[in-house]
Amino acid sequence: MISRGSLPSVREWLGFVAWVAAILVLIHFATKWRDHVELRHHAAVPATPAGVAAAPTVASAVPSGERLARVAGQPIAIIRAVPVAPRATEAEYPFYTIEPDAKSGNYRRQGHQGAECRNVYLQREIILSENQSSYRAPSSGCGPTAILDWLIWYQNSGLVPRSTQHSDTESYKRITYDLIDRKIAELKGHYRTDFEGTNTIEIIVAFDGLVRELSGGRIRLHCDIKNAPLSRGDLLNQTSHYRAGILIVQLYDPKAPPPGGQHAVAVVRTDTTGRITIANWGKYENGQLVRRGDGQWFVTEDDSSPPMKVCSLLTFIPFRPTNPDRGS
Repeated sequence: MISRGSLPSVREWLGFVAWVAAILVLIHFATKWRDHVELRHHAAVPATPAGVAAAPTVASAVPSGERLARVAGQPIAIIRAVPVAPRATEAEYPFYTIEPDAKSGNYRRQGHQGAECRNVYLQREIILSENQSSYRAPSSGCGPTAILDWLIWYQNSGLVPRSTQHSDTESYKRITYDLIDRKIAELKGHYRTDFEGTNTIEIIVAFDGLVRELSGGRIRLHCDIKNAPLSRGDLLNQTSHYRAGILIVQLYDPKAPPPGGQHAVAVVRTDTTGRITIANWGKYENGQLVRRGDGQWFVTEDDSSPPMKVCSLLTFIPFRPTNPDRGS
């Protein structure tokens, strides 16, 4: 027979219940935190081969009503769109920009009314092909170098003011490159290294941010992302007015297949025959996009460089917003 004194008191029972409730609450929040971490760091990132430029990652176009999970500083990680419920009354806009969201640490898509910036003179023959080996952390410098080629053209053609009035050309280019590198570092939270490149979203947001600042908010950059295979029309689409194309490719070493690290190059010119000219490591390379069984490849006319497998094309379209801001 159990005596009354061996039974737990009401106070002891209440303490036990409170202890169990506290454990359940901790388990709940631990699960939420795990899901949060998995969202922000969702995949292991394969290493970039030594000596290969750590270049932007490929991101699919962001549908309206979605935002991009930020994977800071990972050169070969796919940046996936995280769907949220779109508003039923959400309007469609002719132009969109991708904006950093300081509260969430992610990015959001912002629609704009406005008009494309017109350029009847083109003058694409003055677009530079800068050699990324001339700048800091060259192995991962293809993203900022591709932006540099286009940003200097924008400045020299009068679309936006120059970032510096330095009279020495090399100093002017270096100051402009450093400006681009700082903008990318702001997005990443730290500067690039030779082993850590720039992803596609950082290229898009940094390029738009620089044009926005230099123009005092009067000009922004819409970006269309087209994944391979690309058509001749896709290439011609990025050659009118002030449009700027950056091709994302995978580098190929015939001694060590398959294709490895990703790389970004400016698409300087293209014509109706499908011949394109890219700015790559300080050279202008002419070639064609060729379809093979394993995808689409950029192949030079004179075989001066190994073929590069095409991943996507970024087409930047400068526009004047109907309601401009003063830049950040």
